[in-house]
Amino acid sequence: RPISEILADRVPDYPMRHEDFPCGDGVKPAFMRHMREFVLREIGEVERVIDVDGIRVERGNGSWVLVRVSGTEPKARVVVEGRTREELELLWERVAGEAKRFLAEFRGA
Repeated sequence: RPISEILADRVPDYPMRHEDFPCGDGVKPAFMRHMREFVLREIGEVERVIDVDGIRVERGNGSWVLVRVSGTEPKARVVVEGRTREELELLWERVAGEAKRFLAEFRGA
């Protein structure tokens, strides 16, 4: 049996989604401060927070959210992994939606 089949039987396949958003260098510090506060306030069941190269919030059930900005390009990235498709979509709508809202508001200012 190929190793890919063996791994497919043993390694769960969790839904994940990511997207990059335009985010200029002048906006990045305010964006990260805002998103850190938002994620810690709005995402429940936080088990662990990793503040290396952005903010990654891991939940008790193993799902997680990552928000980071690029050090070389004018962009921010949001990555979400859920344990179910429904959880993924709920987390995505909250976190990516807030990132889009903040960046649109900042551009409009």
